[in-house]
Amino acid sequence: MDASKLDLSENLRDAFEYSMRMASDAGRWIVLAILGAIPIANFVAIGYAARIISETPESKEPPRLTDYLGLWASGLKVFAACLVYMIASMAILGIGAFATLGWMFGHRMMGPGPGRLGWSAWPILGFAGIAFLIGIAAAFPIAILAAMGIAHMIRTGGFVKAFAFKDIIGIIGRVGWGNYLLWLVVMFAMALIFSAIGGIPGIGWLISLILMPPFLAFVSRSLGSVYASGAP
Repeated sequence: MDASKLDLSENLRDAFEYSMRMASDAGRWIVLAILGAIPIANFVAIGYAARIISETPESKEPPRLTDYLGLWASGLKVFAACLVYMIASMAILGIGAFATLGWMFGHRMMGPGPGRLGWSAWPILGFAGIAFLIGIAAAFPIAILAAMGIAHMIRTGGFVKAFAFKDIIGIIGRVGWGNYLLWLVVMFAMALIFSAIGGIPGIGWLISLILMPPFLAFVSRSLGSVYASGAP
């Protein structure tokens, strides 16, 4: 796929058809759904997503579910890279949260009374609010680099490649920043819908459990195709 002619609708159509091929192997679907719901074991499902990215666009079929230990190790590497990416914004948000909690505790124990704010509280609240906003703002550029960085790491096989920002920015540039940002918005919207389904009272957890494997395949296939369209 030519980077300058990335067709988002074609990308999504291909990813959807690819994810529907999960139904050709019910055992694989069930195992991924179960493992994806178990902490630590869910690294296998993450590793499976990494395998999809590594085989896109060369393969047209979802990979077989084999080499569980290798999948688990790949999933752990992806998780670690994501954690490193998010640690900065998490730290900033944490500072704001602790500042707010500290003020609330102090206000409750020694404050001027219910419903009243002491003058000393306003600087702390302002600092907490600024830290929160900075953390949220930092999360957006981090997410922009993280998605392509994770794909770059998977395709090249090197953990440090997840943070090769010059390479990552170059790949995004060849995809087209407008195309890439639009793709991120679509993925974010779909993730929100998937989360909303999981929040349906009573049966949401079961529906999300069933839909998780094809949704994982869809996102991984789509990301793999976007990366391939901009890879050197």
